[in-house]
Amino acid sequence: IMEIQNQRRSPRFKNHSKDLAVVNKFEQVMKRKYSSSGKRKLDVQLYKEEATKTPSEKVISKSKSNRNVAVFNISPKLKGSAKVRKLTICPSNFVSCDSPQVLEEGKVEHALIHLRKVCPKLEEIISKISPEKLVLKRMCSVSNADPFRSLCRALISQQLSTKAADSIYCKFTNLCGLEASCVTPDRILSFEKEQLRCCGFSQRKAEYVQSLASFFLENELDKAKFEIMTDNKIRECLIQVRGIGEWTIHMFLMFSLGRQDVLPVGDLIIRKKFKAIFQPSVKDKKQLPQPDQILEISKPWKPYRSVASLLLWHAPS
Repeated sequence: IMEIQNQRRSPRFKNHSKDLAVVNKFEQVMKRKYSSSGKRKLDVQLYKEEATKTPSEKVISKSKSNRNVAVFNISPKLKGSAKVRKLTICPSNFVSCDSPQVLEEGKVEHALIHLRKVCPKLEEIISKISPEKLVLKRMCSVSNADPFRSLCRALISQQLSTKAADSIYCKFTNLCGLEASCVTPDRILSFEKEQLRCCGFSQRKAEYVQSLASFFLENELDKAKFEIMTDNKIRECLIQVRGIGEWTIHMFLMFSLGRQDVLPVGDLIIRKKFKAIFQPSVKDKKQLPQPDQILEISKPWKPYRSVASLLLWHAPS
């Protein structure tokens, strides 16, 4: 405690009122904790390192410690004195690890029959919309989809409205050539970043697209290779590319490759629909279902989780 008091007197803390408050609070806790018992020893050095950090240093250390945290780590704070629940879910649980299964036209009816049978909630949704045409239009017409162009489009669309993304992609294809087939890794790498920025790219997105082009060339990726890879192998491959995360990979698997067993658990609309349909008793609007809860509910939907997700997207509010 004397060491901490010396730290308080340091000129370093004059402009950091938050750090002073932290030190004061810690001093009070330590007095209560160690005044009556000498069994535990206070690790002054460890606390001194934390307490003497400026706010900027704390932000840097926090970002470094979280850099390798998995995407689906869950640690929601529970009410009262309950402890924090920590659960790590492997991202491979949300895609298929079996041999590649593409949703073809003949499978749509079988998928809907299966979902009606295993989930009464989905049966209600199916009865209210016309899912056959919807699924055929969105997932069964992927024979001409080019993986590289699809991923470029996905990178462009991140955090943008559909209208803005369409405008940038149109300028982008015009830069590459009048036809969409001109959008190739070689062509992208031939441009300077400033040329891409003239199309509406941010500096970071220009770097992402060129990083994707380099990755495709280095690994000799094409449509034929993706067709024989499992969903999880594709996820493990693409997650290495800057700017591509779990959500982008899920959208690519569903709408570019037509894979039938993908659960886009990170999609905000899916989480909101899950809450409205499967957890109507939860009154807190900000409290959305966690990935482990969504995974548990969706287990019976296998191997047609992509179709079920599409139904949720288009379910009546």
